[in-house]
Parts: sequence; structure tokens; C-alpha cells
Amino acid sequence: MPHETENSEQKVEKMLKFKKMTLEDIPVVRKYLQGLDNPACEFSVGNNLLWDDEDKLEFALIRDHLIYRTVEEEEVRYDIPCFKSNFKDVLKLLQSDAKKLGKNAVFAYLSKKMAEQIKAAYPSDYEICCNRDHSDYIYNVEDMIGLKGKKYHKKKNHVNYFEKHYNFTYEKITKENLSECLKMKEEWMAEYDDGSDTIQIESNAINLALNHYEDFQFVGGLIRIDGVVRAFTVGERLTDDMFVTHFEKADESINGLYTIINQQFTEHELSNYKYVNREDDLGIEGLRQAKLSYHPVQIYDKYEAITVKRLDLEPSKSYILNLS
Repeated sequence: MPHETENSEQKVEKMLKFKKMTLEDIPVVRKYLQGLDNPACEFSVGNNLLWDDEDKLEFALIRDHLIYRTVEEEEVRYDIPCFKSNFKDVLKLLQSDAKKLGKNAVFAYLSKKMAEQIKAAYPSDYEICCNRDHSDYIYNVEDMIGLKGKKYHKKKNHVNYFEKHYNFTYEKITKENLSECLKMKEEWMAEYDDGSDTIQIESNAINLALNHYEDFQFVGGLIRIDGVVRAFTVGERLTDDMFVTHFEKADESINGLYTIINQQFTEHELSNYKYVNREDDLGIEGLRQAKLSYHPVQIYDKYEAITVKRLDLEPSKSYILNLS
């Protein structure tokens, strides 16, 4: 009987074992991400699962690279935390994967160095783009705790006003008080839900985070006023020296409450970190101004490698970089 050999397409299929990402996969992903030093919020353990509102997220370990895959209508997005020395081989496999699906490949959330590597490897196939709406805000933990100096004068006044006018306590979130955070979230939704998809997606993400708090190994804190939970915040380790905050919810009718939950949580839980990443602003002007008001030490840009024939960017939001 003749010996049958695998053709190249069969070999590619064996390597590209993407699977739906679930809570059960967290230990595998955590083990891989633990040793990396990528400051993008998307490469925390919980981020992608929390925001997978359409249940499209898949992942695979391919030649020592962790790959997240999301199949969209016209393209396939691949998110890669870092490149190893064999990254060109991995990119070729992913390009074959996208071609088989009949879609264009987009490599997203790249560091500038990774973007330059792709451009050097495929100078005529991809353009490198950056969308400011997706840039992360990174702060010095000591600044967030102390709120010292003229630039934080207004923030310090908010803290002083709050401490003077409210009987409050800070607590770390535990399994004993998680249900109170969920209750406070539902009350917040009842008050501020504007019917938008964005609010509902965030609500679902918070439910997932709080209902599986220990699975994600999240860290959070809350503020009680007269014994009632009025604010909470949740995040996780991102790198050895950086924490990432995923959620921060507070009763918006209480002056200074957002400032106090931020300051108190950072003081009590983040003193072992040098930096805190408070994620992006999604292009929401009010959110952008709020994040800028805390004076980030870095606005961390993330890049996309987009197939040249698929360049249909909004000029106001994205720009093409000349990395040649």
C-alpha cells in the first residue's frame, strides 16, 4: 500500500487549531501571558473574554505564539501579544488561514516595534495604521495615590470635599461583598442606561467579571457611604509593574465619588505596582478629557497592519504611518 504524505494545506490545518475561548481556558492563557511585558490592555487575561459580546473570540498556540482570532464579515483580526524569532512563519500561516476563510487578514493591537517588523517583512502588502481612540492611558501609581502638585489641585479638592461631607469606608472586594457590587451595578444601570449597545455590552462584561471574579483572579475595591456600596472598581495584573483597571462605577450624583474610589483603590491595592493602565477612551470626548485630567505618563498607541486593498479608514480617527 503506498505511503500517503500530507500536502501543505493539510499541514497548515493541523497547526491552525483555533478554538472558542472560554473560562476554562484562562489558566492556559495566563501561563503564556505571565512572562510577557506588553502594556496593551487587550493582553490582560480577562480583557478579551469580558468584551467578547458577540461570542466570536477564538485562540490558538501556534509555534510558541499566542494568537487571538476574531472572524468578522470582511476580515479576520489576529491579536498577538508578542513576536518570537519565527514570527514570519506564523504570519504566513495566518495569512493562509484568512485566505481559506475568504477574508483579509488584519493584525491588531501591535506595538510599534511589531508594526515595524511586519512592514519590513511585507512592505507592499500592508499599511500600518493607528487609531487614537484605542490608545491606552498609563499613569504613575504614586501620582494617583498622592495627587500632589498644582496639576492635581482640583482632584485633591474633590477628595477633601468628599472626606469632609461623607461618612465613608473603603473595602477590598471579596466573595462576601460581591453581591452588593452587583446590586449597585443594577441600580447604576437603572439610573443611567441610555438604551445604547455600549451600555448593555458594559453591563454584560461587569456581570461576567463579578460572577467569575475568582476565576479571573481580579482585584477590586469599593466605597461604602453610611454602610451602602456606592462605588466599586475592578482590574487585574497586566505586567510585573503594571495593573490594568477594567471597570469603575460610581453614583454620579455624589460629588467626588469617582475621584475617591480611584485614589483609595490605588492606595490600598496597587502600591506594589509602578504603573496603572486605565484603558482607552473609545473616542468619547468626555471620557478622553476625564482621562487626560489625571495626567498620564504615557498614552500608549497600538497599531494595526491592514491589507492595502482594505484601507477604508476614517481620516479623523486613523492615520497611516510611514515606517519605511
